[in-house]
Amino acid sequence: RTILAVTVFAFVVYMVPGMWGAPLKSISAFLPPSATQDFDLSVVNFGAAPAAGTGPAEKKKYYEIFHDRGTPKGFDPYYDYEEGLAAAKELGRPVLIDFTGWNCVNCRKMEANVWTDPRVAA
Repeated sequence: RTILAVTVFAFVVYMVPGMWGAPLKSISAFLPPSATQDFDLSVVNFGAAPAAGTGPAEKKKYYEIFHDRGTPKGFDPYYDYEEGLAAAKELGRPVLIDFTGWNCVNCRKMEANVWTDPRVAA
């Protein structure tokens, strides 16, 4: 019983900072998507400022459907392939296509461990 109590207590101590938005990378695959969290200390403003005419003010296709529910925080992606490809050509940047699932454990792990890496975001 003592070993079980110590193990559970250690796990609880590990999870407490997550209440204030600290990243819990070892269990991130089992947590809800990061986009659903209201407060997240692990998010920083990735990338450069958007180019003129590419922000939410200019209506991006499918923006209202997907942005608030499924976009990793700190990113402002395109949700239409043709629109994103045209923007990438205009800016001279590579295209990264992210296929993700709503209830995908591996997708949650990728959001928490890959998208938060500043080298990937850049």
